Amino acid sequence: MDFYVEDREKLYLYIGINLVIIAGAMIFFFTGISPRIKMLNLQRNMVKERQAELARRQETIQENERLKQELMEVNRYHETSTDMLFFKEDVTLVVKEITSICRDLQIEFVSIAPLSSNVVADLPENAPFFLKQLTVVFQMRADYSKLLRFLERVEESRKLLKIEAFRIKKNLKNPMVHDAEMILNVFSATRNRSIDKQ
Repeated sequence: MDFYVEDREKLYLYIGINLVIIAGAMIFFFTGISPRIKMLNLQRNMVKERQAELARRQETIQENERLKQELMEVNRYHETSTDMLFFKEDVTLVVKEITSICRDLQIEFVSIAPLSSNVVADLPENAPFFLKQLTVVFQMRADYSKLLRFLERVEESRKLLKIEAFRIKKNLKNPMVHDAEMILNVFSATRNRSIDKQ
């Protein structure tokens, strides 16, 4: 029986030691490791938040780059468009453009007459310009080859010119030359004066 009592005491001793070790480990865990785990969890959450913020910033940077590209395209379109328009509702600018083509091709310029002028685009009232169409009739004399080259040059012009009609008649005085009449629509951007007054 003494044998069993000793074993029992040893067993209680082992259980007691193990409980003390477990209690010590728990105290160590909760006082030493648990705050570190909490700190690691906080740091992990901060890293996740910063990664999310970085992703948002990356999206913002990409959107910014896309908008820069779009702005560059709009600027290129604007430059191209402004080159195509006359910036005055002035027949002399059209005449200058057409007469320079006629001079280059040695076409005889007979007459010019403006027909009409009207606003062609519905722009907001506060738009800086009105898009206007000016219709002009040109009469000239030349042979067929020069008239064809003239039409090509007008069509190739950087300015926004639209040939509405082109009529060729026989010249009874000179069979080698033909009388031609061209109805031309010219587009101009005319400054909105009501904005200037505001």
